[in-house]
Amino acid sequence: MVVNNINIYSEILRKLDKLYPEIKSNLNFNTPFEFYVAIVLAAQCTDEKVNAVTKELFKRIKSFEDLDSIPLEELEEAIHPTGFYHNKAKALKEGAKYIIKNFNSTLPNNFDDLIKIPGLGRKSAYAILGYVFNKSAIVVDTHVKRLAVRLGLVKKGDPITVEKEIALNVEEKDWFKLSYMLNQHGRLMCTAKNPKCQECILNDICPKVGISKNK
Repeated sequence: MVVNNINIYSEILRKLDKLYPEIKSNLNFNTPFEFYVAIVLAAQCTDEKVNAVTKELFKRIKSFEDLDSIPLEELEEAIHPTGFYHNKAKALKEGAKYIIKNFNSTLPNNFDDLIKIPGLGRKSAYAILGYVFNKSAIVVDTHVKRLAVRLGLVKKGDPITVEKEIALNVEEKDWFKLSYMLNQHGRLMCTAKNPKCQECILNDICPKVGISKNK
Protein backbone atom coordinates (compact mmCIF):
# COMPACT_ATOMS: atom_id res chain seq x y z
CA MET A 1 0.00 0.00 0.00
CA VAL A 2 1.36 3.41 -0.93
CA VAL A 3 -1.02 5.85 0.72
CA ASN A 4 -3.05 5.12 3.83
CA ASN A 5 -4.09 8.67 4.51
CA ILE A 6 -7.66 9.64 3.92
CA ASN A 7 -6.65 13.32 3.95
CA ILE A 8 -5.04 13.28 0.50
CA TYR A 9 -8.09 11.54 -0.91
CA SER A 10 -10.35 14.09 0.75
CA GLU A 11 -8.28 16.88 -0.76
CA ILE A 12 -8.45 15.30 -4.21
CA LEU A 13 -12.22 14.95 -3.87
CA ARG A 14 -12.61 18.52 -2.65
CA LYS A 15 -10.51 20.05 -5.40
CA LEU A 16 -11.87 18.00 -8.30
CA ASP A 17 -15.45 18.55 -7.18
CA LYS A 18 -14.99 22.21 -8.09
CA LEU A 19 -14.28 21.20 -11.69
CA TYR A 20 -16.64 18.25 -12.07
CA PRO A 21 -19.60 18.84 -9.72
CA GLU A 22 -22.05 16.68 -11.65
CA ILE A 23 -21.65 13.11 -12.84
CA LYS A 24 -22.60 12.69 -16.48
CA SER A 25 -21.67 9.82 -18.74
CA ASN A 26 -19.73 10.64 -21.89
CA LEU A 27 -21.80 7.93 -23.58
CA ASN A 28 -25.29 8.97 -24.62
CA PHE A 29 -28.08 6.73 -23.37
CA ASN A 30 -31.68 6.81 -22.18
CA THR A 31 -32.22 3.26 -20.93
CA PRO A 32 -30.17 0.51 -19.26
CA PHE A 33 -30.26 -1.40 -22.56
CA GLU A 34 -28.76 1.54 -24.44
CA PHE A 35 -25.94 1.95 -21.94
CA TYR A 36 -25.18 -1.76 -22.11
CA VAL A 37 -24.78 -1.55 -25.90
CA ALA A 38 -22.76 1.66 -25.69
CA ILE A 39 -20.33 0.38 -23.06
CA VAL A 40 -19.60 -2.76 -25.11
CA LEU A 41 -18.97 -0.66 -28.21
CA ALA A 42 -16.76 1.76 -26.26
CA ALA A 43 -13.93 -0.75 -25.92
CA GLN A 44 -10.90 0.74 -27.71
CA CYS A 45 -13.08 3.38 -29.32
CA THR A 46 -13.75 7.04 -28.61
CA ASP A 47 -16.99 7.96 -26.91
CA GLU A 48 -17.72 10.42 -29.69
CA LYS A 49 -17.62 7.70 -32.32
CA VAL A 50 -19.75 5.38 -30.19
CA ASN A 51 -22.35 8.12 -29.77
CA ALA A 52 -22.46 8.69 -33.52
CA VAL A 53 -23.01 4.97 -34.12
CA THR A 54 -25.61 4.45 -31.39
CA LYS A 55 -27.59 7.49 -32.52
CA GLU A 56 -28.52 5.56 -35.66
CA LEU A 57 -28.40 2.07 -34.15
CA PHE A 58 -30.96 2.85 -31.45
CA LYS A 59 -33.47 3.79 -34.13
CA ARG A 60 -33.39 0.14 -35.18
CA ILE A 61 -32.91 -1.77 -31.94
CA LYS A 62 -34.58 -0.77 -28.68
CA SER A 63 -34.46 -3.91 -26.56
CA PHE A 64 -32.49 -7.05 -25.86
CA GLU A 65 -35.01 -8.93 -28.00
CA ASP A 66 -34.26 -6.60 -30.91
CA LEU A 67 -30.54 -7.14 -30.38
CA ASP A 68 -31.03 -10.89 -30.27
CA SER A 69 -33.06 -10.95 -33.48
CA ILE A 70 -31.06 -8.55 -35.66
CA PRO A 71 -28.94 -10.50 -38.18
CA LEU A 72 -25.28 -10.67 -37.19
CA GLU A 73 -24.08 -9.23 -40.50
CA GLU A 74 -26.47 -6.31 -40.18
CA LEU A 75 -25.26 -5.57 -36.66
CA GLU A 76 -21.62 -5.79 -37.74
CA GLU A 77 -22.24 -3.30 -40.52
CA ALA A 78 -23.98 -0.89 -38.15
CA ILE A 79 -21.19 -0.92 -35.55
CA HIS A 80 -18.28 -1.18 -37.99
CA PRO A 81 -16.96 2.36 -37.27
CA THR A 82 -16.29 1.46 -33.61
CA GLY A 83 -13.62 -1.09 -34.57
CA PHE A 84 -13.31 -4.77 -33.64
CA TYR A 85 -16.85 -5.06 -34.92
CA HIS A 86 -16.79 -8.85 -35.33
CA ASN A 87 -15.94 -9.37 -31.68
CA LYS A 88 -18.27 -6.64 -30.46
CA ALA A 89 -21.22 -7.90 -32.49
CA LYS A 90 -20.65 -11.42 -31.19
CA ALA A 91 -20.42 -10.17 -27.60
CA LEU A 92 -23.60 -8.11 -27.94
CA LYS A 93 -25.55 -11.00 -29.44
CA GLU A 94 -24.32 -13.50 -26.84
CA GLY A 95 -24.95 -11.00 -24.05
CA ALA A 96 -28.49 -10.35 -25.24
CA LYS A 97 -29.28 -14.06 -25.29
CA TYR A 98 -27.85 -14.49 -21.81
CA ILE A 99 -29.81 -11.54 -20.38
CA ILE A 100 -33.05 -12.71 -21.99
CA LYS A 101 -32.61 -16.24 -20.70
CA ASN A 102 -31.26 -15.56 -17.22
CA PHE A 103 -32.61 -12.13 -16.25
CA ASN A 104 -35.96 -11.93 -18.03
CA SER A 105 -34.64 -9.35 -20.52
CA THR A 106 -33.68 -6.98 -17.71
CA LEU A 107 -30.13 -5.75 -17.14
CA PRO A 108 -29.17 -6.86 -13.60
CA ASN A 109 -28.20 -4.25 -11.03
CA ASN A 110 -25.52 -6.13 -9.11
CA PHE A 111 -21.88 -6.85 -9.93
CA ASP A 112 -21.97 -10.62 -9.47
CA ASP A 113 -24.67 -11.01 -12.12
CA LEU A 114 -23.30 -8.39 -14.50
CA ILE A 115 -19.84 -9.95 -14.62
CA LYS A 116 -21.37 -13.23 -15.82
CA ILE A 117 -22.75 -11.61 -18.98
CA PRO A 118 -20.66 -12.48 -22.06
CA GLY A 119 -18.70 -9.47 -23.25
CA LEU A 120 -18.82 -7.53 -19.98
CA GLY A 121 -15.61 -7.06 -18.05
CA ARG A 122 -15.02 -5.69 -14.58
CA LYS A 123 -14.76 -2.05 -15.68
CA SER A 124 -17.94 -2.21 -17.78
CA ALA A 125 -19.89 -3.91 -15.00
CA TYR A 126 -18.93 -1.20 -12.54
CA ALA A 127 -19.73 1.51 -15.09
CA ILE A 128 -23.23 0.07 -15.45
CA LEU A 129 -23.69 0.05 -11.67
CA GLY A 130 -22.60 3.67 -11.38
CA TYR A 131 -24.10 5.35 -14.42
CA VAL A 132 -27.29 3.30 -14.81
CA PHE A 133 -28.20 2.29 -11.27
CA ASN A 134 -26.50 5.04 -9.24
CA LYS A 135 -24.77 2.46 -7.06
CA SER A 136 -21.38 2.45 -5.38
CA ALA A 137 -18.78 1.51 -7.97
CA ILE A 138 -15.10 2.11 -8.65
CA VAL A 139 -14.59 2.33 -12.41
CA VAL A 140 -10.88 1.96 -13.14
CA ASP A 141 -10.06 2.78 -16.76
CA THR A 142 -6.81 3.90 -18.36
CA HIS A 143 -7.24 7.49 -17.13
CA VAL A 144 -7.96 6.50 -13.53
CA LYS A 145 -4.99 4.11 -13.50
CA ARG A 146 -2.68 6.83 -14.84
CA LEU A 147 -3.77 9.41 -12.28
CA ALA A 148 -3.60 6.96 -9.38
CA VAL A 149 0.07 6.35 -10.18
CA ARG A 150 0.95 10.00 -10.81
CA LEU A 151 -0.74 11.08 -7.59
CA GLY A 152 1.23 8.48 -5.66
CA LEU A 153 -1.87 6.59 -4.57
CA VAL A 154 -0.50 3.31 -5.93
CA LYS A 155 2.82 2.05 -7.24
CA LYS A 156 1.29 -0.26 -9.80
CA GLY A 157 -1.67 0.91 -11.82
CA ASP A 158 -3.49 -2.37 -12.27
CA PRO A 159 -7.28 -2.12 -11.79
CA ILE A 160 -7.54 -4.40 -8.74
CA THR A 161 -4.84 -2.51 -6.84
CA VAL A 162 -6.43 0.86 -7.64
CA GLU A 163 -9.86 -0.44 -6.61
CA LYS A 164 -8.53 -1.70 -3.28
CA GLU A 165 -6.75 1.55 -2.46
CA ILE A 166 -9.79 3.70 -3.24
CA ALA A 167 -12.08 1.37 -1.28
CA LEU A 168 -9.70 1.47 1.69
CA ASN A 169 -9.24 5.23 1.80
CA VAL A 170 -12.51 6.69 0.54
CA GLU A 171 -16.03 6.47 1.92
CA GLU A 172 -18.22 4.18 -0.14
CA LYS A 173 -20.60 7.00 -1.03
CA ASP A 174 -17.72 8.75 -2.83
CA TRP A 175 -16.29 5.78 -4.74
CA PHE A 176 -18.04 6.41 -8.01
CA LYS A 177 -17.69 10.18 -7.74
CA LEU A 178 -13.92 9.93 -7.29
CA SER A 179 -13.38 7.49 -10.14
CA TYR A 180 -15.59 9.64 -12.38
CA MET A 181 -13.67 12.82 -11.56
CA LEU A 182 -10.30 11.14 -12.05
CA ASN A 183 -11.51 9.91 -15.43
CA GLN A 184 -12.61 13.37 -16.52
CA HIS A 185 -9.43 15.00 -15.22
CA GLY A 186 -7.35 12.44 -17.08
CA ARG A 187 -9.18 13.20 -20.30
CA LEU A 188 -8.95 16.97 -20.01
CA MET A 189 -5.92 17.85 -17.91
CA CYS A 190 -3.69 14.97 -16.78
CA THR A 191 -3.33 13.49 -20.24
CA ALA A 192 -1.02 10.60 -21.09
CA LYS A 193 1.27 12.89 -23.06
CA ASN A 194 1.98 16.51 -22.17
CA PRO A 195 -0.07 16.76 -18.95
CA LYS A 196 -0.95 20.35 -18.04
CA CYS A 197 0.64 20.29 -14.61
CA GLN A 198 1.04 24.05 -14.20
CA GLU A 199 -2.66 24.56 -14.88
CA CYS A 200 -3.78 21.62 -12.75
CA ILE A 201 -5.83 22.18 -9.61
CA LEU A 202 -3.99 19.25 -8.01
CA ASN A 203 -0.53 20.64 -8.78
CA ASP A 204 0.28 21.53 -5.17
CA ILE A 205 -0.50 18.06 -3.78
CA CYS A 206 0.60 15.87 -6.68
CA PRO A 207 4.05 14.20 -6.52
CA LYS A 208 3.91 13.82 -10.32
CA VAL A 209 5.22 10.27 -10.30
CA GLY A 210 6.65 9.41 -13.70
CA ILE A 211 6.36 12.96 -15.05
CA SER A 212 9.46 14.94 -16.05
CA LYS A 213 10.33 17.72 -13.60
CA ASN A 214 9.90 20.52 -16.12
CA LYS A 215 6.14 19.97 -16.30
